[in-house]
Amino acid sequence: RQTVTWEYSDPGALPFSGGHSVVADKTGLYIRDMHSETIQPEKGYGISAFAPWVFLKDKWQVKGDFSLPPLRDRRGYETMKSSSEKARLSGVVHR
Repeated sequence: RQTVTWEYSDPGALPFSGGHSVVADKTGLYIRDMHSETIQPEKGYGISAFAPWVFLKDKWQVKGDFSLPPLRDRRGYETMKSSSEKARLSGVVHR
């Protein structure tokens, strides 16, 4: 699970911020818990033009196996984790 925060400042609405959670596992990739401050659209814009997730909160998912493979060598990874390149080259993480 990863929590994401963001700010919207493009055309269509006054600036607002929000966030969501990303969950990836053996069953799929899911965007959940979407939320934002109150959205104030500019004249001529509808919320659905730039924030469709307001209306489709439970539709952001992709089926499939998005799980990460287990580490082959946890102790080796702990030693090498300061450099992801070294860890990858040593084979303690997937290639």
